[in-house]
Amino acid sequence: MSSNNKIIFIDNVKSKESFFCTMCKFPLVDYQDFEMSKKYLSCHDCYMQFIEANKKNWEKGWRPDPGQIKNYITKKKSIIIKKWGKLCHLTLMKSIF
Repeated sequence: MSSNNKIIFIDNVKSKESFFCTMCKFPLVDYQDFEMSKKYLSCHDCYMQFIEANKKNWEKGWRPDPGQIKNYITKKKSIIIKKWGKLCHLTLMKSIF
């Protein structure tokens, strides 16, 4: 007994929501990130770093150059690594004592 059933996926969603910032490529993690992504195609951090400080220029079409974004990503990664290191150290210390 065999059947020829087919599954068809219908996607009626007009706009797709991204889960990553278009500038820094980091994942969107909270409500603020998703709200900024809808309005400015950026996470909240990139909004604060690049857009809020240059709002008038942003509205006129200014965008940060790739070098500025690369420097910001490097700083953001180092902050995350430092926080992660402290968290790992605290976890290790709790498990020892």
